[in-house]
Parts: sequence; structure tokens; C-alpha cells
Amino acid sequence: MTEITKETAQESSQNLHQEAIINLMLVSQRVRAKLESLCESENITLSQFNILRILRGVYPGAHPRSEIRKRMIDKSDVTRLIDRLETRSLVKRISAEKDMRHSLTIITIEGIELLERLNLKFPPAHQDILKNFTDNELIKLVQLLQKIV
Repeated sequence: MTEITKETAQESSQNLHQEAIINLMLVSQRVRAKLESLCESENITLSQFNILRILRGVYPGAHPRSEIRKRMIDKSDVTRLIDRLETRSLVKRISAEKDMRHSLTIITIEGIELLERLNLKFPPAHQDILKNFTDNELIKLVQLLQKIV
């Protein structure tokens, strides 16, 4: 019986596939909670952080909502997330040149500055979360996870 199985009061006789899925779900939730707590220091969510990272990747360019959504880890309500970021002046919407009915979203200098502050906090958190793994184990973990879905 694994530690997570004990923690969730699961029977040790459960199917190995079921145990693997439960473990993946619980570990995913724990990692997300730790990363969310970093974002809370800047009063944004992990999904909003993800949008800022996506937009920083194309800066000084911009993306339409559909492209942002396609690149997101968590396919949340992108419009609502962008609205909240825009209210805080972390992003701004601009009209698309080809079709004025559509808008593009661009990260602002304020958004870049916030992202830079958070980017200082993430590498130590990643190292802390994965501190029990050797480099070879991390390589194997990535390979195994890439086999899912």
C-alpha cells in the first residue's frame, strides 16, 4: 500500500490502474496548490500566470483568445481571465488589423514586471517539489508522463 493509498483510505486490493490514476490526481492537485500559493503573493491565479507567460512568449506581439486557450495548461474561461488581468492593467486588448471585430491580447510592462517577480519564485519551488528525485529519475519521470494520454 502506497503512502497516498493510506492517506486516502483506499483499499490495497484496488486495481493497479485505479491506484495509479488516484496517485496522479492527488500529486497533480498538490503541485498545483503549491504553485497557486506562489501566485497568490501577486494576487493572481495560476491560470492567469499561465496567460501572462504565453503572452510574454510573443511579446511585443499579441495573441487572439483562441490561440491563448490552445496554449493553456488549464483550459479555463479565457475571456474572464483576460478581463481580470486587463482590469489590473497587466494585459490590454487591441483590435486585430484584419478584422476589427476581433481583438488581440498583449502583455503590458506591468504584466511583464509581475511575471518577472514570479519567475524568481518558481525555480526554487520546482526544485523543492522535486527534491527527492535524482536527475536520472526526473528524466524517467518526464518520459513516463509523456506516455499518458
